[in-house]
Amino acid sequence: MDNEILKEEQVIALPGLKISNDGHHKNFEILPNGFEFNYNKVEIEKSIDVDGTVIRPDVIITNDNAVLAIEILVSHAVDDEKKEKIKLAKLTTIEVDLNNFDIQNKETLRKVLLTNTSNKKWIFSNQAEYFTDRLLKFCKKLLVKDSCVKSCPVNVWQGRRFDVSIH
Repeated sequence: MDNEILKEEQVIALPGLKISNDGHHKNFEILPNGFEFNYNKVEIEKSIDVDGTVIRPDVIITNDNAVLAIEILVSHAVDDEKKEKIKLAKLTTIEVDLNNFDIQNKETLRKVLLTNTSNKKWIFSNQAEYFTDRLLKFCKKLLVKDSCVKSCPVNVWQGRRFDVSIH
């Protein structure tokens, strides 16, 4: 049923995109209010081979400019091994949590899949990666030897980039 809904609508609301770090600095919001992704192609459980890394997302939606993989959470979340493969492949991916919703009801499922963003989380985003790299380059210009640059939105300490994640 979710395949039908995705094929009918061809637009999905995505959650806000922000970069966070280990808690020493504020989050940097790239797209704080989320955005809509328009697509024209839906593929179900298609294997993708990126430089020898094979990934099989639940759904892949595409338009002329972008690819978005969707992992559907019903019984278990995306595990660390698959997350690592997604990151290595640089495949923009979200996870949609269908737990706590009556997914047997088509209208509820439509809302949960397409318009609700509170049940979606980013696994990987090329946009976040791009902005993190740009911010890191900017912060390196500000870097003071052996100290953390307080105005830097990504945490830089002694020239090392701390753990940065997306939300």
